[in-house]
Amino acid sequence: NMKSLLEYYNIFTSPNELDTNVRVVRELVKSAIAKEFKFDTGIDFPPSEEEWIEMQVKAKNDKRHVSIKFFRDAKRINLEFAEINAYIEQRWNGQASRNDTGFRGFDAGTKTQHVQKYRERQSNEDTSGPIGNRYDIPIFRNLTPEMWVAIKTEKGVVTQRIFEQIIEKGKQIRRLGLGEENNAHRKRLEAEKDDLYNSLRFPQGTQLDWASNQVKRGWEVWHAILQTEDLGFDKLVTTNMWGDPQYNDGEFQKVIRDEFIKKRRYAFSSNNSIDYGSMTRVFTGEKNVDGTWKFVDKRVAEAMFGNIVTEPLRSDWDEGNLKYEKYDPISKSLKVFDCTNGGSYGEYLSSQEARKRLFKNATRAGIAAQIKAHRENHGTTAKWNRSVVNNLINSLKTLQAVKEGEDGKEEFLRDKDTGKILSFFTKKDLDWIRKQAGVEDWKLILEESGLTAAEMLAGFPGLFSALTNGLVDI
Repeated sequence: NMKSLLEYYNIFTSPNELDTNVRVVRELVKSAIAKEFKFDTGIDFPPSEEEWIEMQVKAKNDKRHVSIKFFRDAKRINLEFAEINAYIEQRWNGQASRNDTGFRGFDAGTKTQHVQKYRERQSNEDTSGPIGNRYDIPIFRNLTPEMWVAIKTEKGVVTQRIFEQIIEKGKQIRRLGLGEENNAHRKRLEAEKDDLYNSLRFPQGTQLDWASNQVKRGWEVWHAILQTEDLGFDKLVTTNMWGDPQYNDGEFQKVIRDEFIKKRRYAFSSNNSIDYGSMTRVFTGEKNVDGTWKFVDKRVAEAMFGNIVTEPLRSDWDEGNLKYEKYDPISKSLKVFDCTNGGSYGEYLSSQEARKRLFKNATRAGIAAQIKAHRENHGTTAKWNRSVVNNLINSLKTLQAVKEGEDGKEEFLRDKDTGKILSFFTKKDLDWIRKQAGVEDWKLILEESGLTAAEMLAGFPGLFSALTNGLVDI
């Protein structure tokens, strides 16, 4: 059988792929497709020797030539079409890299589609390859999601959502069985399924938009986190004549806004074709008890981002702090939903608000990782001291929304309800960055004083309490 053949058949007999091996593997794929989706392989033709003899006699009388191969090819035409379509699509939309079960990078797309698993594998003792800043490994799992979760039809529906509905309609039809009493219901479901197929029409340039807005942007982030492109953080800090690090505010706009934030915004926020709330199948790299590879269904957001990005969002949702708007067909108007009035976390992830939060959470986690790396004594640049860290945090506070006022002067944009100036990072975000990077101000003061926490608590209990509770700032 196929499993026994694969156990002993050596596909990798040459540095270059051999046509014979490719043909064998493609036949094995066809066999798997036929088994899973009940395609006719043609192998069972002819049904019996007697019937084949009768067919030959009839063909001879009709002066026609017939062969077993001809009939088998005709019967397996649907199977051939399905396999050829899958074979054509294996490279350009990432199918090959999703089959890279060891995360080795046999296909270049592995680096961005399995970015976390690939970097973890690169870091082990057998490989010791380049991984960039190890502190940002938990941030991204997939930088270039498959095309079907990142494009929309002409009617503005994410393709993956339509696929989910088609699969569900197929299940409903199969559950009905073949009884004549269900004919009317079956025809209605089949008509609805056909309508879904017919809705798979796309605007001109859809594939190009996906390649430019998602694949290209994802690779830009990849090069940045691997530091094969200059991330620019080192430009934020220069060294004076005494060798002390100094914060360079002049580089802030270019490094933080134009490089670090913009790349992430274009990849994860600006492309509104990604539906972060839809479901996708994720390869785990593990095996089931029966030896088959294990896959799990996850929301696209959870498939693309690590827990450090998604868990704060989930926590805020469960606590009732997040809301989204959705059209209500009953009232024929937009209605606000949250976890208390029938809203779902999946629908929230599909909202524009969730898109912004995911982008911000990934950005703040990246900044925290950079600070943490630059606080290490064994780094290649001068260790960032308290002054440098605080200057960076204070500069992050300046990422505020502005516009030109009626008098021609700069004017801050404010929240309609609270009147607060709209800022990219809130105080909560900045506190989170400090805690994640281990640079709460009281820790930095302790470090520069040369005292341990226990020593300051023993000698200056009042000051220690005030520092750790954020009551004073020195």
